[in-house]
Amino acid sequence: MYLFSFMNAYINSLRTEIMGGHDAGTQHQFTGIAKYFNSYTITGRRNCVLATYASIAAIILFFKLKPKKQKAVKSS
Repeated sequence: MYLFSFMNAYINSLRTEIMGGHDAGTQHQFTGIAKYFNSYTITGRRNCVLATYASIAAIILFFKLKPKKQKAVKSS
């Protein structure tokens, strides 16, 4: 059993080295907003992408739903 767990850990470390995997924030201790929006962890990257998409959608909705300007009516 011990040999199997050792081999599994060794294979996982090789995968990380070969594939250039991520460290999931084990080295980095973030505080504040950097805890949620960073480029080091998968979750941080995902949150940055979602915030960008939400901002773009909000801008598009703002301009689509903004009331149209009324043309001035001339009285004769």
